[in-house]
Amino acid sequence: MKEKTTSREEKVEGRDKVTRAETRCGCFLPDLTRLARCSSTNRPSGVAYRLFEAKMQGFEANQLRNHWNMAFEMDTRLAADTLPVARLELCQLRLMNDRRWPWLILVPAVAGASEIHLLSVDEQALLAYETGVCAQTLQKVTGCLKINSGALGNVIRQLHVHVIARNEGDANWPGPVWGYGARIPYELDQAEAFIQTFRRAYPATLS
Repeated sequence: MKEKTTSREEKVEGRDKVTRAETRCGCFLPDLTRLARCSSTNRPSGVAYRLFEAKMQGFEANQLRNHWNMAFEMDTRLAADTLPVARLELCQLRLMNDRRWPWLILVPAVAGASEIHLLSVDEQALLAYETGVCAQTLQKVTGCLKINSGALGNVIRQLHVHVIARNEGDANWPGPVWGYGARIPYELDQAEAFIQTFRRAYPATLS
């Protein structure tokens, strides 16, 4: 049987198709076009590939999160203790309903996630980025002395990251906030005012 050869023209035409896909889908897609040609058994499962896959299927930007996080459900205890602030690219951003400290929680919308190191490399990078931007914005709007951040998960196993504004003289300073005293919930108008202030200060449009 005669072996089929690929002409230079065919190679150029194939490259043109890839280039058009890269142009349509975003600046970081040259690396991801290679991923798209992988078999379903060896494709990476990170955010970057899923973003590429969704864009190639013609999804609008505000539909992408639903595309790859359909199986995600927030722990009912986290939902009960917090108020919604925004949906980021990876995380759901929440405000702890305790006005003793300005206290944000980022919950990666990844089904079954319990540890940062078990996320894909892309998800870890995106979580670090979103945590950093939220910390910068929280410090900007509160003028706090210190930002405390961490992911504990000893009680609620679902992965979530705390970002807390601290000041000298606040409740339990300089000790930790966890497990200290009784929670003091926000009045609804106070919570709404804080959330809107944060959203306006955030350096991107929030959904």
